[in-house]
Amino acid sequence: MVPQLTAIFSFWNLVGLTATLLYLYWWRRPHSKFPPGPRGFPLLGMVPFFGKAPELAMKKWSLEKYGPVMSVRIGRDEVVVLNTFDAINQAFVKQSATFSDRPWVQMFCSQTKHNGLVFRKYGETFKAQKHFALKYLREKGVAKRKIEHTLNQEGDRFLDFLRSVSDGPVDIKFEVGRDDKNS
Repeated sequence: MVPQLTAIFSFWNLVGLTATLLYLYWWRRPHSKFPPGPRGFPLLGMVPFFGKAPELAMKKWSLEKYGPVMSVRIGRDEVVVLNTFDAINQAFVKQSATFSDRPWVQMFCSQTKHNGLVFRKYGETFKAQKHFALKYLREKGVAKRKIEHTLNQEGDRFLDFLRSVSDGPVDIKFEVGRDDKNS
């Protein structure tokens, strides 16, 4: 009977140690200079405390306890929240290179294979691709009056396509990528 009690005791010790280690892992900050903020629940973070207006909840926490720059755990992710114009200006104007990086999101990175602009790490490759994309878009009329007319035409053409197909599911992949000039 005593060996069974020892096994049960060892099992619960292991469960308690695992729970403690998981809690300590959850409670730690990403690094020592990370801004303060509420921690919330494991796996959920502060999501249950947001209510209908998360931005108002974060503003309240900022004003009452954490200051204009704070962190909030949303699910498993740590998010830095800037709550004043001065904090936003400091981050995105005066220290733009530091704050220009993109978040690493598993789903998007696996789908794009780290290509594209939206989730690319900030650096020379990002700058070159951004420069190329902006140059190309300007050549195609973005930020000019004629782009509105072109977008309206394309929107009408796409709506006509959707009206012409059956009521079931539609694969729009080929229609969206189609170039009328070459067809």
